[in-house]
Amino acid sequence: MPAIPAHPILAGPPQQPPMPGLPRQVAGPEAPRPELPPDTWTPRRRSPDPVTPRAWSWGSVKIFRLGDPPLAEPQLPPVLDPRLAARGVGPDRKLDGLDLVGVDLRGVELTRATGRGARLSRAILRDARLEGDFRGASLAQADLTWANVGRSDLRGADLRGADLSNALLKGASLEEADMRGARLVGNDLVEARLARVNLAATSLFGLDLTRASLHGADLRDADLRNAQLRKADLRNADLRGAWLAGADLTGADMRGADLRGAHVHPVQLARAVTAGALR
Repeated sequence: MPAIPAHPILAGPPQQPPMPGLPRQVAGPEAPRPELPPDTWTPRRRSPDPVTPRAWSWGSVKIFRLGDPPLAEPQLPPVLDPRLAARGVGPDRKLDGLDLVGVDLRGVELTRATGRGARLSRAILRDARLEGDFRGASLAQADLTWANVGRSDLRGADLRGADLSNALLKGASLEEADMRGARLVGNDLVEARLARVNLAATSLFGLDLTRASLHGADLRDADLRNAQLRKADLRNADLRGAWLAGADLTGADMRGADLRGAHVHPVQLARAVTAGALR
């Protein structure tokens, strides 16, 4: 019986001849991958991962795998301010013991710097950024309005009479600093590190000192009216003659504090822990 020709629709499309330079593809799951011309599908590694490539290129088109983090841009070191270079400061940003008394450094960027014992009295550091080790530095009567010193180590620094209005102090280490007569207006001192600081006869009117560490601080005759001292650490603090009218002392730890002559209402002290306090 003669063979019946297949119907043209059921037979499928006619087989196309293979492209020049490419082998004929074999149907089935075990079909080999076609051999492409060289430099057509080239994996390019864009990460230190030695196994999984980050990107491939198909001609002039780059293909990135979804979900990969962006490649980090190289971090260039900040440019040294020419005002500091003129004073002998090198790229290492070391100001240790340097005499910068009265120098106008407004807006200066002093990041990753060291200034132990630097003399910056009466210097103009308005809108400046100080980030580094400035332990024992002299900043008496310096203009630090709107300055950012939140990542500075200012332990034992001399800040007498300095203007710190609206300066960012949160996160700075100010333990044992001398801040007598400093101007503090609009500062955020929440959780400030002010242990053993000298703030005698200094105005802290209305400032937020919630959970601040004022352990052993000298607050004689200080103006703390309307200040927020909730859960502040005032153990062994010297508050003789301090003005505390309107201050919120809820949960404040005032054990061992000296409150002799302090202007404070008994109702306020009832909200604080005052065991062993002198009154």
